[in-house]
Amino acid sequence: MLNNYEKEGTAVTGGQAIETECSQINQAIPSEAERAELRRPAVDIVASDSEVLLILDVPGVRDNGIDVSVEKNVLSVKAVPVANDTSGRRLLYAEYRSGEYRRSFSLPDDADRDNITAALKEGVLRIRLPKIAPASKKIQVANG
Repeated sequence: MLNNYEKEGTAVTGGQAIETECSQINQAIPSEAERAELRRPAVDIVASDSEVLLILDVPGVRDNGIDVSVEKNVLSVKAVPVANDTSGRRLLYAEYRSGEYRRSFSLPDDADRDNITAALKEGVLRIRLPKIAPASKKIQVANG
């Protein structure tokens, strides 16, 4: 249980202390519409001889809320996080943003588009782009 909380000479108790501090930190809580935005997830891209790996941070997203697609030479990621349930409670302070994650990447020429895989674990999406072995062809040179 919280004890008395003293700030600037005013003693408040328990939940009232938290509410007072939160209101001082964030005088105007933005509306859900103001907090909703299109977000661009952070990404790391690493490569080996056999694949390119994209690692994207998409916290709050479940596997049924994510779409990875390829159209022409572009890989697109769209992810919708699950909203925090605040029903029956009054929001005092809000830093989490709602809205979709979206990011697009140009595929490298040697990407095997038919064998791209994606896995989501603990808010981290890993997309593996296998590389196609370079095709080499010996061309016969004729005399004359």
